[in-house]
Amino acid sequence: QMKRRTQPPLANAKDKAAINKDNNKSPPQTPQPPPPQQVYEGRTLRRFLTYCFETDDASYLAFFRVLWGFIMFFDVLGYCADGVKLQRMYFKSPVEFTFKYPGWDWVYLLPFEQFRILTAVTCLAAFFVMIGFFYRTNATIFLLGFGYMFLVESTHYLNHIYLVLVIAFLLIFLPCNGCYSLDAYLFPSCRQDRIPKLVLFFLKAVLVVVYAYAGVVKMNEDWLRAEPLRHWLPKRHGYPGIGPWMKWEPTAYLMSYSGMLYDLIVGPLLLIEQTFWLGFAATLFFHLTNKFIFNIGIFPWVMIASTTLFFEPGWPRQYIDHNIHLRPYRFQETNRKITFRTTPIKPLTKKQILALVAAAGFLTLWIAFPLRNYWMYEGDVTWNEQGHNYSWRMKLRDKQCSCGVFGYHADIDAAVGHPDAFRLDPNRGGFAFSVNPVHWLTENQWSKITSRPWMLEQFVHHIAANLTSSRGVRPEVYLDCWCSMNFRPVEAFTNSTINVAAEPLFPWKYTWITEPSPLPAELLDQYPWNWNWTFAWLTTDAKDLDTYVLYVKDIANQKAEFKRRLDDAADRFADFIIAKHFGGQDDRFQFLIEYRWREAMEHAAAHPQPPPEQKQNQNQKQKQKQ
Repeated sequence: QMKRRTQPPLANAKDKAAINKDNNKSPPQTPQPPPPQQVYEGRTLRRFLTYCFETDDASYLAFFRVLWGFIMFFDVLGYCADGVKLQRMYFKSPVEFTFKYPGWDWVYLLPFEQFRILTAVTCLAAFFVMIGFFYRTNATIFLLGFGYMFLVESTHYLNHIYLVLVIAFLLIFLPCNGCYSLDAYLFPSCRQDRIPKLVLFFLKAVLVVVYAYAGVVKMNEDWLRAEPLRHWLPKRHGYPGIGPWMKWEPTAYLMSYSGMLYDLIVGPLLLIEQTFWLGFAATLFFHLTNKFIFNIGIFPWVMIASTTLFFEPGWPRQYIDHNIHLRPYRFQETNRKITFRTTPIKPLTKKQILALVAAAGFLTLWIAFPLRNYWMYEGDVTWNEQGHNYSWRMKLRDKQCSCGVFGYHADIDAAVGHPDAFRLDPNRGGFAFSVNPVHWLTENQWSKITSRPWMLEQFVHHIAANLTSSRGVRPEVYLDCWCSMNFRPVEAFTNSTINVAAEPLFPWKYTWITEPSPLPAELLDQYPWNWNWTFAWLTTDAKDLDTYVLYVKDIANQKAEFKRRLDDAADRFADFIIAKHFGGQDDRFQFLIEYRWREAMEHAAAHPQPPPEQKQNQNQKQKQKQ
């Protein structure tokens, strides 16, 4: 009975089941980490090729598409909205003549109204690219329209326009409309949230090559002595805040060497994770400074937008998921598992092999093409311009030139109606002529072509074609050009005894272009390693280091030298033509009289004088005012 009192009451069936369950329950265990991923060793190249086709979040490419389309839309919109700008850039030439690129001379200028419609269509295509609507079609339309505006007038060449065309061409083949686009919303088959890593590797390589070449080409004898920045910066002395610094000589050296250093190292800085933010900050500072000081169009905005490609690929979607949708980033775990060392080697498909071959072929051409001036052409590329375009030589030269264009025509009948023709000898056939650029080109065209041989040659051939007589006699045309490159002494740019009209158009080498002289000894002292490093400039009054005075003096001397050379051009041409066509007989007096007489008549026509009585009345009124 006592035992029965001390024992607990018998449990029912439900309680017994619970007791048995508790007895069989295992003790709580600590969470185990996920099993380590397999690491593959060896065959690095094959594993890298496989890794190129592992996937990334495609949101980075969509964000770049939006930025790109926005910049292009507003750039082309300026041409659509401002018809005066379009007229000034393409339609102000007296004979509607435009300069072409080698191999693109078949591209002709459209009438103004059709040209304006073209710019409107191009602008609309850029907008559709931005929002991702029929993306590939509109990307192709934009490339064709913007490319036409580039090819039809080569005097507007800029490196950043060339870069825009290359990127526009590449974007046609990339899946930029895979997400955050109207195509992805309207056509589910276009949706692509993840894309191969090859796309990002390829775009980064294209941009790093541009930066690397921009730094390498700055290592030349003019840039290292702070030219042409030494003469460019003083012209900005009126800028608010930084104006006084623009006139200070050390500023030119600081900007020259820091700009060269930036271009050389910004690629590695952006590629290395530990230094990315330093490279990004330097990029913002560099391009915004260039935009403010030099106002170089859309290039700073394009490069800043392109820098977003160096961020983590999924950063736009991650930001949207965390801050707008208030949910975890959907590809967090997927991205963690994809690394180079844990990528197994897989056989590539034919489509993947084709993509690798296309990317490798383009990058090979992209790297080799700027080097063509070293193995295809001879001489100083800054002087003869052969290989200068498409090689990222940005802001490296200031080439001031003065050019006289003279000719001789054996058919006297061709002189009828020619505004600049004059006879050498009334008793002989043939006539000489000078070419006034105002009758042929706009002021902007003439200022551009005088330093570029491939444009000068087109101008000469255009003159010769227009002055060919009805009998088929083609005139001789000679160029007497003098140039100062990066504010060196003025020297002859062309051989004035070569008939340029008889030379082939777009030759392998321009035989009528001279070679520049070596850098004068007095300019060698401008290199920093030739300075007397006493650091006296740190305590020198800023007025003594003011380069604006130097700039004004050099420009005045340069203009005076150009005037003297151009005034002597007629004498040199007379001596040459008389010796060539008239056996050296002394017809020079008649030649010069007629040339000077025509020059005086042109000046009188351009500056008409009032009648003597009216002039006397004007003098009396002026005295009364005084």
